[in-house]
Amino acid sequence: MRRTTIHFFGKRLDLDDLAAAWKIARLRLLRSYLPPLPESTEEAELLASVSHSDHLGILSATFSHSWLLGKESRGHLGRPLTLGEIVEFLNHADVPCFMGAWKSESHSLVQYLYRGRCPQIPLLFCCDYWKEAARGLVTGLNEELDFSRHRSIGHGDHNCLDYVYVSSKIERRWGTVPAIIRNAILPLTHALKKKGVLLELKGYAEHVLFCRIDGVYDPLADVDRPILLEEIRKTIHHKFPDIEIRELISSTTDPNGWRQPHHSMKSPESSQDLSH
Repeated sequence: MRRTTIHFFGKRLDLDDLAAAWKIARLRLLRSYLPPLPESTEEAELLASVSHSDHLGILSATFSHSWLLGKESRGHLGRPLTLGEIVEFLNHADVPCFMGAWKSESHSLVQYLYRGRCPQIPLLFCCDYWKEAARGLVTGLNEELDFSRHRSIGHGDHNCLDYVYVSSKIERRWGTVPAIIRNAILPLTHALKKKGVLLELKGYAEHVLFCRIDGVYDPLADVDRPILLEEIRKTIHHKFPDIEIRELISSTTDPNGWRQPHHSMKSPESSQDLSH
């Protein structure tokens, strides 16, 4: 029997109320980008109705508003939710993406969910929307945890794979780079190193290859960076045209493009209160 309430020194957090507030926040956000629609319109239909030009704005705001709701809920309870509590909540939050048999790795720092089919419309934007909603809420409920998606049907994978993990102790922002990709880039890696450029492949998730480039001996000049990135993209796209290359500019760079430093995002603290 699942737990519906978390108690802590006389304080309580109703998980059903949190799920309802989260849904209200998401629906209110989506409707703010659309003309008036019947109240009975389902969330999936709202997602399908959004203009492509609004996608990045919605993704950023979805993370921001979910984060704020999670932070407020954490403050109301008086402590962060644990990894197990958050996974239990996600599994019963009436979101098909997160419902299923969550499993733990050999330690207690990671839980993951594998899905062989998509219970919703497998569109790239829909996958990103649910990923950002989960990431925002998880990091708001506990700042030492994070949510990542390594595979998704919406991005062209054959299945979906999500992680909730203790980000302060373990790395799960991405999976390992497939050997076929690493081997294809190896000649370029060696050629760049002879020129004094270090190409480091950090990880791979949802057809995105995350990398870092720098000078082997001296910092790489900013003027050289776009030229090198274009050379890397051409080499990879020649053999893997569906793979996106994303450079990480620091060890703490967020893997999602709309929250990297060169993109603007409204501060979560300035978001409207959507928790009621």
